[in-house]
Amino acid sequence: MSEDQATPDQALPSAKPGPPVTDTPPWRPLVQPYLLRLASKITDEGPKKHSISFPIGRTSILVSPLDQVLALRAAENLDPEEPHHLMLLDALGLEILIAVARRKAEQSEGSEKTGAEDRLGQGLDFAYRISHAMTIGMRKLSDEGGMDATNEVHDARCRLTSLIDDVEHAIKNDMAELEDTPEQERFVYQWDSSGTASGTTLPKVKASEKRTLSRPSSSGNGRQRLVLAVLILVFGAIAINLWLSRPRQLQDFSVEDFPKVPGIEQVINRSPVLLIVVTERQWAASDRYEKHEAVDSVRKIIEPAGYKRVEFRSQISGNLASWNGGSKIVITK
Repeated sequence: MSEDQATPDQALPSAKPGPPVTDTPPWRPLVQPYLLRLASKITDEGPKKHSISFPIGRTSILVSPLDQVLALRAAENLDPEEPHHLMLLDALGLEILIAVARRKAEQSEGSEKTGAEDRLGQGLDFAYRISHAMTIGMRKLSDEGGMDATNEVHDARCRLTSLIDDVEHAIKNDMAELEDTPEQERFVYQWDSSGTASGTTLPKVKASEKRTLSRPSSSGNGRQRLVLAVLILVFGAIAINLWLSRPRQLQDFSVEDFPKVPGIEQVINRSPVLLIVVTERQWAASDRYEKHEAVDSVRKIIEPAGYKRVEFRSQISGNLASWNGGSKIVITK
């Protein structure tokens, strides 16, 4: 799905919205156009049984199969099958709203940029509120025994909060870069409590008036480095273990390599196991000492090559004899 197909203007539906409902959350009318645009795209391409990626600028919105069904039902003005589905739709719509506003704020200039910044601040404010509502909703659903519904809300909330964190991290980085610029070139990017951003031509301010960011403490950085180091060691040990335990193709052997095996017909190389097929009649005609000597002669040849096991069988009987490492040889028949 192209990011240029998801601008707020294009997302607006042709039909006028219905009369407002008194108990409707304030964000629902704002997210409806984005959900309609998403439903239109899903209809054009067909719903998928897997999650689809919805790229918008630097953001990629993940739309699950359930989200696709809910968006299509909402576009047809159908009531959700479950009450908690409204929270899933709200969260998805706010994800798209925030992503679109973020992209336009980064790519636009002048009044369009200011409007996008205002919409971004408003979207983040609503996202905090719906995230809190989803937390309360999960507790209620869990108490009622609705684990599937709880998991659905949990997944939607994780996607929304991940986007919030990503946007806030980017904003803080931008502000940190402003702090590093000379005083005469610094402008403040401030958000008021309603989420409204200041204009693009902001007044210069003194250093004491600028918004400061809380920086991670050195102890926090130390803990992060320690955790990272431990993870590197763990994953490194796993990788080394997998490398050492990987199946390796050892030297191939043939019938001619084992002349002391009575009635040998075929040798099957399955590193690190070797299968030797003998004729039933000749193997049965050998006494126990001869069978033991035959297995031991094979062991002496294949063990230095890295093989860990050899098994003797015939065309009609399995596991006539075997060697499983070490010095132990088992004669079954």
